[in-house]
This record gives sequence, C-alpha cells and structure tokens, in this order.
Amino acid sequence: MVVGPTRAFDADALRARAERLGIMDRLHLRLEHVPDEEVEGFFLASDACLLPYRRTFAGQSGPLLIAASLGLPVLAADVGVLAETVNAYHLGELFAPEDPAALARCVLDFDAAAFAPHTARFLQEHTPQAFVDAVLRSYLGQTDH
Repeated sequence: MVVGPTRAFDADALRARAERLGIMDRLHLRLEHVPDEEVEGFFLASDACLLPYRRTFAGQSGPLLIAASLGLPVLAADVGVLAETVNAYHLGELFAPEDPAALARCVLDFDAAAFAPHTARFLQEHTPQAFVDAVLRSYLGQTDH
C-alpha cells in the first residue's frame, strides 16, 4: 500500500515493478492527499509503516507518530529524531537511509512476532499536556530527567 501524494517516485514505474514481481494484485495505490478522517484506516490495514526518509531529513514524521500511537511496527531510515523515537520506544527497526538493499533487508528480516512497542509510554509522553510541560521546563532551564 502506497498512500499520499507522489513526490519522489514514478507511479508507473512502481506498477511496472509490481507486475515484474508478480504482486500487482497486492499493490494498492492512493497517490493523492488523504483526508484526515480516512488516515487511520490506512494504518490499521497495514502490517507495518515504512519510512524511507533521506539522510538529510531533520524533522519528526507524522506517519511515525500515528503508527506509534496505534502500536503499528515502524521500519524507518536511521536519521535524526526518527531513529531516536524508534529506539526510545521500541517502535520497530532502522535501516541505512538511501540504501534500497538495507531497506529490503529490514523489511525481510523484521520479526513481527517479537515486536513489542512501548506504545503506552509513548502515548503518555506525547500528550498535549506533556508537550506544554516540556516547553515550560525548557524555558525554566529544567531538564526532563
């Protein structure tokens, strides 16, 4: 399942690859903006959330946060705050960014049976109030721990 507006890949090439691999019947494309009220359904229909960000990515990922809140495994590029979040809450596995072979190995080697995210702790530490408290602590010069 590939969902969201296309930016960095060619949909026709993706279809051709699926055809060559014999998985065209399992490929689902929704290559457009998805309204907020429909987003969660795509996550719940997935086995994992794949986040192949480039090594220059420096932000947080909305899909990562949604997957984490639902307890869905995350397979993410090993970059910045994405890696920190995946590791801190045992949300899944990391692979080298911009390395298709590493991404493929990560997907093939991921053991869903052993997956045990710290979803409850993630949710507790990512409430709106937790955010407000962290901002206030930062202004007061206090650390989290």
